[in-house]
Order: sequence, then C-alpha cells, then structure tokens
Amino acid sequence: MPKPDHCTPLEDSLWDEGRLDDARQAKVDQLCRNPRNVLVPGTAFTYDHATNEVTIGSPHMASYAKKVALPKTAGAFMPGDYVGETGTLLIGKDFRVAQDVAQADPDGVVMSGGQTYRMTGHLLREPYLAYGHQALFNAQTSRNSLFGPVDLVVSPQGETVVLCDRLLGIAYVVDAKAAQIQHVVQIRQPGQQPAMPAACAQQRLLVASPEKSQLRAFNLATGFELSLPMYYGAVSNVVAAPDGRYLAILCTSPHYAIHVLDPVSLSPLASIALTGRPFSDDGDPFDLLAVSPDGRHLLTLSCLEERGSETPMISVVDVETAATVRRMLLRPDQKPAALAFAVDNPFYKTRYTVEEALIELGYLSAEDLLEKLFGLETSAPLPAAVIARVPAAPGLDEIAGP
Repeated sequence: MPKPDHCTPLEDSLWDEGRLDDARQAKVDQLCRNPRNVLVPGTAFTYDHATNEVTIGSPHMASYAKKVALPKTAGAFMPGDYVGETGTLLIGKDFRVAQDVAQADPDGVVMSGGQTYRMTGHLLREPYLAYGHQALFNAQTSRNSLFGPVDLVVSPQGETVVLCDRLLGIAYVVDAKAAQIQHVVQIRQPGQQPAMPAACAQQRLLVASPEKSQLRAFNLATGFELSLPMYYGAVSNVVAAPDGRYLAILCTSPHYAIHVLDPVSLSPLASIALTGRPFSDDGDPFDLLAVSPDGRHLLTLSCLEERGSETPMISVVDVETAATVRRMLLRPDQKPAALAFAVDNPFYKTRYTVEEALIELGYLSAEDLLEKLFGLETSAPLPAAVIARVPAAPGLDEIAGP
C-alpha cells in the first residue's frame, strides 16, 4: 500500500528509506493521531438544571445513558450570584496547591476503577481531576427561581445518588442501578437559602441544613429518619470516607470544628478545632470540605481576618491524629468555589508527537532522529521531549520547541 497522505516530511523520508511500512505507520498513528482509541470505562452521574433530570451512564456516550426526571415543579430555575473563583482548587499529595480545574455544566461526578471524581467539561484533556463524591452548585439561591439549586452526591460504591433541592428543602434518593427515585425526604421548610450537602456511608445518609442549625440522618434503605446521639450544632458540610469507615461533619457553631463520626452509631470518634471562621457567616451557601482518596486527610477553607482583609486559609486535617498538619494562606481574590485533592485522571490520554512516537516505538534513537531532522533542513522547532533524551549540545536549547 502507498504511504498515507497525512505523513510529515520526516515520515515521508522514513518511508522512502524503507524504515516505515504499513504496520509501523499504524503504530505511529496509534500514539500520535488517535490518542483516545481505547476509552477508559466509567459511570457519570450528572444533574441538569435546565431539564431537571439526573443522567447516569458512560461519560463518553451520553445518548446511551439512563435519565431520571425529578418531580416537575412550577416555573424555571434561575441561578443567583456565584460564589468564589470559578473552578476547583486542587491540592497535591505534598499538600501544596497543584492547579485549578474548571467545573462542569451540568454538574456531577464520575466513577472509574472504584474511584470517584468531580466531573469536568474537559474530561479527556485534564491530567488531574478533583477527588470527591459531591457536586455542590456554585451559586446562591435566586429570588426569581422556583426551585434549586440542586446539589448532587454519590455513595462511595455508586449505588445511590442523592439530590438536594435547596429552595424546596427536599432530598431525592435515587437507586442508580434501577434508575428510579427510591425516597423523597423533606429536609426542611421550603424557601431557605443555604445548601444541603449530603454524604452516604454504611446505609446512612447525612444531610446538613445549616440555617436551621440541624443535622438530619436517615436510613438509606428505608428512608426513615434516625435519631442522633447528641446535638452537633450548625453543620454546613458533610463528607464520607471513601471506604465508608467514617462520616465527617463541618460544624460552624457553637464551636467551629470538624467532627469525625462513626458511620453506624453516628457518635463522635474525634473532633478537630479549626482556626478562623466559616465563610458561611458571610452568606456563602456552604463551607468547603473535602476528603483524600485514602480517607486519611480532610481539607477545609476558613476565613482569616488579617490586616483588615478577609484571607482564605486552607487547613489540612489528619483524621487519624485528629490534628491540623498544614495551613496555607491564599490571596483574598483567590477564594475558590470548590476544594479537592488532586488525583491522576484515568481518562486522560497523552498525545505523542511524531518524533516522540518514533523513539517510543524504537524505530529511531534520539540521536538518529536529531540527525535525520537536521538533514531535512526543516524550520520546525525540535520537540523539547526529544532534546531531553540527548546530551546537551551548545545552542541546542535555542531551537527546542514545546
């Protein structure tokens, strides 16, 4: 067969020399022209305010997904003012800021390989994802809206999806496998503003309703409410350990602290006092709380009064030692909409350059490749990833590309 039309001058030259053929060209194309030929399987759980539907299915083929319509409400959803900088601030394994990841619209989470991540609009292009089971809508409740915003949480195993409508005060418990509403729970009276973050573990559902200073607990299987062993005060967020070994609640009063609870008895296992004050005191619909993939650490965001300005401060809490192990100050204008630990994106596929593919497949050494490129007298910059494999030569870095 003749060489393909899409070949670069370098590939043309290798075809002429007999160093590329149909089989080898196919492997080069596999690496640098078709990076997503094998899609990593997963399940996406998203909610769309425009249709008032939950979608459960492949993150790659939305047309084959199952849809669950929530009960119809009069009027339409209109978001209020957005809170913080758009996006999720990611924290790396070294407890340092890694990067920002754009949040998705519609909001949701995606599961793959037993791990759960915050959905993003660029799922295949982000090297890192935000770890977590929650998708809290980044906006206040609008006075012109007749329902919502709706927040979403998925149980650690993905069998249950819970959607909490802030304005209606209702939590919808959805059986993900059957794609149907299992329970409808009235958490509070309609018309209130704050979010109702939820978390699931060991057949327990916790829902925070901070405006009424109450934490509600339910049996996921029956939908019946459970009594709490003690009064925890005002709770503005809840998360579950990935393996379900604990539930963590962020309390804003009477004490500003994180309480770690037994997932069955809901009794406190540990308490960690927090520095600063919660942003919900200023009207934020919820305070940020995130759990690490191994469940060892928690992240939260506090407001620190410093030199007359409100400074966001990230605290890293060690659950096992019940201590804050690191604090990081952000600029006042850096307050994020969400906070999470960064994890490698299993859906991300790296695109090789032609030059890198030839080296990776063993068709050319880095030295041979550079000699070949110089012989072609091309004006294109040399890939820096290729240059890095060759001992440095004077002036070589000046012609290296990205």
